[in-house]
Amino acid sequence: MSEHENESPENESGGNAEAAKRRRQLREAEGQRDALQARVDQYERSEVERLAGDLLEDPSDLFLTSSLDVMRDEEGRIDQDLVRAEITSLTEQKPHYRKAPDRPDMHQGARADASPDEGPSFGEALRNTLRGGR
Repeated sequence: MSEHENESPENESGGNAEAAKRRRQLREAEGQRDALQARVDQYERSEVERLAGDLLEDPSDLFLTSSLDVMRDEEGRIDQDLVRAEITSLTEQKPHYRKAPDRPDMHQGARADASPDEGPSFGEALRNTLRGGR
């Protein structure tokens, strides 16, 4: 008789139960790991979008053509130089994704359509003051 034939069913079920318990623990640990990785990815994505915000009109557009993995260094951290390279590549392919330059507020200053005040002009007021009048 071999050793396996000599084992009782209760030992076999105990071994299976232990293996099943370990498999459940492994699946739970894998689930926790995946959830934590998703959280880290979200933080890194936010950081990349923050970096891209100065150069792209909509920073999330960067992820239409790229991924976080491309922007990570050998140690798995986000590399700012790789992020800039991806932004440059994107804006060369799609220049309309670039952030538009700030335009001056055209609602400041004098306007040609503004009606003059009813009172005297500055020059007239100065002359009146110098002459002693009001």
